[in-house]
Amino acid sequence: MFGSPILDIALGLMFIFLIYSLLATTLMELLASIFGLRARLLRSTIYRMLNDDPTGKPWSLIRLKKGIISFFCFFIPPRWCWFRHDPSLAWTFYNMPGIKYLGLNNWFKRPSYINPDRFSKTICDILKESASSCDKKDEEAISEILESGEINCGEFSCSIDPETQRFLRSLWKEKPVENQTHEEQFRQQLVAWYNETMELLTGRYKRRMQYNTLALGFAIAVVFNVNTIEIASRLSTNDNAREALVQLAGSWIESNGSNPDFIKSPA
Repeated sequence: MFGSPILDIALGLMFIFLIYSLLATTLMELLASIFGLRARLLRSTIYRMLNDDPTGKPWSLIRLKKGIISFFCFFIPPRWCWFRHDPSLAWTFYNMPGIKYLGLNNWFKRPSYINPDRFSKTICDILKESASSCDKKDEEAISEILESGEINCGEFSCSIDPETQRFLRSLWKEKPVENQTHEEQFRQQLVAWYNETMELLTGRYKRRMQYNTLALGFAIAVVFNVNTIEIASRLSTNDNAREALVQLAGSWIESNGSNPDFIKSPA
């Protein structure tokens, strides 16, 4: 194409690396979809939002405990595995009908995206339904639960973790603006908190995908024995292979160069 073997070899190598990078990216997106990586990260983020971090226990012991419980519960009927549940505000949140049925099917039970308004409404619904009396007004019920911290977790009794309770109480104590109810102001604060956290989640998800794609790329290079020196050596000695690869790269660029998704720089 360029009339120079060195430039043709460089173009051929870049085209080969491009093909392998597209393969790694496609496989990574497929794996992320199969294993619900986005939904898992969203769930862990919401659990960090609505539950306090465990104190006094090393992280490794917590993971070991959860792993043993999950392994044991895999082989016994669910009704015998009641201790697997860890009732909390986050657990109750994910078991509310408005969140529980956002998943696609039984395989993808957890949603990969939750609307901010739905998040705030679900939190308020949990607080309202946990009130001691059904006759109380919504704002009175929310205020009562934020003070007591006791919420209704279905068959279980649980309470809001102390740090989360203090934070939610501080949001509730914000003075509403004119022509705005206390509950509307509270929901607005919840939406702002959720949106800020989701921005951090987006960055975290992108970084994890980049790291995973890089690791997958190395694995593909090892499996397919992508040796740059050997490829360059073969292209330098085999004129037919070099010309064929350069023509293939040129035709691919001509057919995809005008594609906006191809020329668009990554976010």
